[in-house]
Amino acid sequence: MEQILEEEHVSRSSYDVQVDCIRSLLAKGALTEIRSSPKNGRIPPLRTGYYRCLQEEDYREYLPEILNRLDVRLDPGYYAKHPDRYAKDRNYVLLLSDYLKRRPVFSGETVSMNERAEEIFGYEKFFDRGDENRGGSSTGFDILRRLGHPDRNEAAALLHFHFTAEPFAYAVISRETPQNLLILENKDPFCGMRAHLLDPKADSAICGLPVSTLIFGGGASKEPAFRDFDLNAEPYMKAPGNTYYYAGDLDYAGIRIYGSFRDNARALSIRPCLPVYRAMLRKAEGRRLCPAKAGQRPFSGGEEEEFFSWFSQKERDMILLILRAGNYIPQEILSITDY
Repeated sequence: MEQILEEEHVSRSSYDVQVDCIRSLLAKGALTEIRSSPKNGRIPPLRTGYYRCLQEEDYREYLPEILNRLDVRLDPGYYAKHPDRYAKDRNYVLLLSDYLKRRPVFSGETVSMNERAEEIFGYEKFFDRGDENRGGSSTGFDILRRLGHPDRNEAAALLHFHFTAEPFAYAVISRETPQNLLILENKDPFCGMRAHLLDPKADSAICGLPVSTLIFGGGASKEPAFRDFDLNAEPYMKAPGNTYYYAGDLDYAGIRIYGSFRDNARALSIRPCLPVYRAMLRKAEGRRLCPAKAGQRPFSGGEEEEFFSWFSQKERDMILLILRAGNYIPQEILSITDY
């Protein structure tokens, strides 16, 4: 009790003032009695011990700012209902709002997402990571979602930025079009085929298929790059009449990766490179095959049907027999002498 009276600046006041102070704090819920503490023996009596109650901060003072200060392109609804969240995000919300007010109309080329984040918030990774260097808990996309822009593409349109495409490696033998382009899952075949195609003594073909450009697909990690093929690719790669092929490991994962590449770049109409796959099957005949990699998951729901539709029934049966036996054919079964 004495500590509370000291903190409330009434420790030297009359006892009546001290009683009124304690009763007022009890009435507001700022204190609760410690029932086990003795009374002080005075009239009216007070307990000698009290708990301080933590008070929730009143964030209603932010409501006028939320409703009246933000740029008209930002929906204040969420923060008006959650002013406590606004208090945490406030600095970033105001940086965003003030930026939009300075840019009522965007013109010219878009900039990258990270470049726009640095311009608005002073940290290039803010959209995906938030202000991690200063302990901020919300990312830029979290804040935009709370301000009525939940879709990443919609946010990009609002702030006139683009997502930087994941680059892929490629080797150009010729830029003449139309041409055949071959996407490869693995690095060693990419390097071996590139060396073969660049050899002036060799033909410009892979397993009999004329190929003018090799693209290193890089497996599952590079699939997103093909969503942005238009940003990554040279103009000749997108020319009408080009044909796009894919070759990778003959295992469950490799066939799924082919499907993902096809789905991520539907406009390219990617197809399996049958000459390469057939050469892999021929070389695997009568050989001791590799056991399947850990974590391989069998097909379900017909996801493999499009891939197998390019093969003969005999070839399909051969591939499935190998997979169901727990084995696979790596793309590296072929080398430069086989191309």
